[in-house]
Amino acid sequence: MAVPKLKIGVERSPVNEGDLQKSFEYELESLPWCVERVFQRISPFFLSVMALLLLAISGCSSATGSDNTAGCESDGLSCGLSQSCDDDQGCVPLLLCGPETCDGCCVNNQCIRPGNSDNACGMGGDPCLNCERAGSSCQGTSCGQRCDSSNCTGCCDVVTGQCLNFAQQVSEGVCGEGGGGCTRCGSGRRCSEGECVEDLCENTCDGCCDGERCVLDPSEGCGLNGAACEECDDGMCSAGFCVTAQCSERCQDGCCDENDICENGQSSDACGNDGGSCVSCAAGQECIFGECQLGDLSLWRIVIESAEVSIRDDNQDLWDFSGLPDLYIELELGSGDDLLTVRTGRMMDDVVFDFLGEEIASDVSMETILSGFQVTWFDWDLVNFDDPMQVVTHVHTESDFNGDLNVIESGAFRLYYRFLPADLDQENPNRPSPN
Repeated sequence: MAVPKLKIGVERSPVNEGDLQKSFEYELESLPWCVERVFQRISPFFLSVMALLLLAISGCSSATGSDNTAGCESDGLSCGLSQSCDDDQGCVPLLLCGPETCDGCCVNNQCIRPGNSDNACGMGGDPCLNCERAGSSCQGTSCGQRCDSSNCTGCCDVVTGQCLNFAQQVSEGVCGEGGGGCTRCGSGRRCSEGECVEDLCENTCDGCCDGERCVLDPSEGCGLNGAACEECDDGMCSAGFCVTAQCSERCQDGCCDENDICENGQSSDACGNDGGSCVSCAAGQECIFGECQLGDLSLWRIVIESAEVSIRDDNQDLWDFSGLPDLYIELELGSGDDLLTVRTGRMMDDVVFDFLGEEIASDVSMETILSGFQVTWFDWDLVNFDDPMQVVTHVHTESDFNGDLNVIESGAFRLYYRFLPADLDQENPNRPSPN
């Protein structure tokens, strides 16, 4: 007995008003007759519904029943729930929304970009947050307190929802105040305290303005935040303001007098530097670079205090017939064409002579004295020529010009004298008596 066969096939045809045209061919092979009877009684409509369900579960199918058919959308068929349709590759595995596939946030496996709205807030493939439902706003990657005039004195970033203070506005290049939305200032303008202003010195300078020149060095001008520069005549610039400072703090190139006034420190009456106390240079000294020093051209007086001589000459003879010499002192100062010769008065009949501070020369420069100083002790004679008893050449240094007593000594001959400044108003200073 021939065995009947059941063949089942589904032929695709265009969809017309929701109905599919179907053709079935049944082939029964090795089936009991009761099963054959059941298949014969099954409604063709039920079989068509079952065929469509099988197609949806298995994915895209072509007329020949193969998967991953190119052009699946154009073929009028949808891919399976776990697949997506690629025009070039056909049905491919569906990629889930997550950190590897989304730089925004995910809702129902869809990537929402950029993820900064109040009803879809998030980044990096995280699930989207609905900040609006919670009464907050999206601030970057999370919900936060909504930026407005109640909590922000600066401006609210329209992208992140964050409040930007005035310092942050400068770095971000935006501007605004009172919790309003941040905006950008146009060309030639800048943000100053939340307001867009003209890009002038007074609006851009942290120091002071000399015209349209911004001055940041306090020594050139004093002021802050674009104010007009000031000169601090009797004070110093501190933190943009002229203040009265101690003389020692502001008088670095001079000296401070007794009234705390800064002097230039180059005068003999007020000599000094580095903000120290001014001093008056001693007579005969000059103020040189803020220090009292002896000048080569300073003028001096030569004062003879006393002298001593030997009663006999080298041959042991008496100087005079009367026995004791009549003394006067002669000085030769300087050298060459500038040689200056001066003498004391005559002292009679003695070996120790007190000249009582006789001024033998005045207004002699220190330079002249340092260049040559020769002393001659003379015995005055009424008839014959005066006899030179002793001649000594002495070399002086600046330390000899301090007003102290100087001594030239040669055997029994001694001369006591001192150098006094020419401008010292003192005829006979107190002097120690020679021993």
